[in-house]
Amino acid sequence: MQGTPRTMQDDPRYDDVLAEVAAFLRRRAAAAESAGIDPGAVCLDPGIGFGKRLEHNLALLAGVPQLAALGHPVLVGASRKRFIADLLGPIPPAERDAATAAAHVLAVAGGAAILRTHNVVVGLQTARIADAIVRQAPASEG
Repeated sequence: MQGTPRTMQDDPRYDDVLAEVAAFLRRRAAAAESAGIDPGAVCLDPGIGFGKRLEHNLALLAGVPQLAALGHPVLVGASRKRFIADLLGPIPPAERDAATAAAHVLAVAGGAAILRTHNVVVGLQTARIADAIVRQAPASEG
């Protein structure tokens, strides 16, 4: 995120959002580990919707495989975010669950391990089906 929560959406700019966010997450994970936090307790959240434009959010979602390659679980929270309305039109947040599921399926296919969602039932179904397709295993396992 650039700026503060109050200013983060004021003209965010990145030369290469994926590279910059990956470098930031790598540094923060290393700092956490240096502070004694178990590496297994660290997850990486690229901050979808926080200090990002539409194109930044799309690049980060497409870049989940590169973030997953950093060696920590990746958390994706695309649930009901404004970028969905930027793509589809003025849809109220509560009506963005299907589009959220689409983004989350691709995130899981790219290696995301954790999804933050508003609609837990849809989120769980999405994660189970996406994971089963990726692993080619029955969705009822796990």
